Amino acid sequence: MDYSIDILLRQKWTDPRLRFKGYNRSLSLSYLKQKLWIPDLFFRNAKYGFLHEITTPNYLIWLDPNGLVTFSQKLTVRLACPMQLWNFPMDTQLCPLEIGSYGFALSDLEFVWMTDRAPVSLNKQMMLNEFEIPEVRAGSCNKAYNTTGQFACLFVEFKLERKFGFYLIYTYLPSILIVAISWISFWIDYKAVPARITLGLLSVLALMTQASATVQKLPRVSYVKAIDVWLFACLAFVVASLLEFALVNMIARRRERRQARDDLRGMMTREMRMLRGNLLPQQQKRPRGSTDANSSGGDDDLREDADTASAGRRKAKSSNSRQPASAEEEFRAETVDNVFTIVYPACFLAFN
Repeated sequence: MDYSIDILLRQKWTDPRLRFKGYNRSLSLSYLKQKLWIPDLFFRNAKYGFLHEITTPNYLIWLDPNGLVTFSQKLTVRLACPMQLWNFPMDTQLCPLEIGSYGFALSDLEFVWMTDRAPVSLNKQMMLNEFEIPEVRAGSCNKAYNTTGQFACLFVEFKLERKFGFYLIYTYLPSILIVAISWISFWIDYKAVPARITLGLLSVLALMTQASATVQKLPRVSYVKAIDVWLFACLAFVVASLLEFALVNMIARRRERRQARDDLRGMMTREMRMLRGNLLPQQQKRPRGSTDANSSGGDDDLREDADTASAGRRKAKSSNSRQPASAEEEFRAETVDNVFTIVYPACFLAFN
């Protein structure tokens, strides 16, 4: 990760060989740049940079009578910044700018910040779209190497605080609205299966589309960022609404299956009663002079009809005994929706 910066780099040093008398004003020696000694300053953490040359090379060289040389140039530099994105997009980054000498050791050339003014001055009209710069720190960072020795180094550290407004408008608020839409499904009757399934699936698809669009704009890092946790949590809440509907639908279907069995048993009981009602008049119309065997057979038929009637009554009682359980399951299905209507937003607010 890196950042680009436009700077006016000013250097001052004293060269006794360039002292002069008889003229009390500074001389402009920009045209003699190739003939003057200039410190071999370079940016230690630079990836790319160039000197502005529109319409002419943007640098100046002034020489004072006491031999003080002022060298200023306008540069654009792209510098490395090791960013830590654990708290993205509510993160704060410290981006360094390091300058030093490449060919002169510390014993030959030393860089120090000017003491008569602030080391770094920011343009008061400068505005960054994504960051605020509340603090700039400057100091020394001399480098020591085993083979070449110690070299001069100065650093500037920019403290960058990311602006949260863009991500609040285009990521957080839309995901909150999607979760709120999935919450609305708890207010829809659980018997409206197409409506609740459509609402849940559209919420999942909308959230996944938004998450993929957001991730494409982020740097690819291997660890989890704060915005990833937010998006995963919102997706978990939306999927939880679908799972809750699956639970409610399972309870409701169990109640419907039991109700269908009870209705079938009731119908069979009514058919048996109608059949018994048709058999009794036929038995009463039999002749009185029937044999004992026929009488015995008639008694057997009557007993069989009585047994059938008693079995029908037992089934009817069993069917009636199942009615409270069916009502209880219907109550359970509606209760799950009512409970999630309160628990769902409460958990989401607690997560926030």
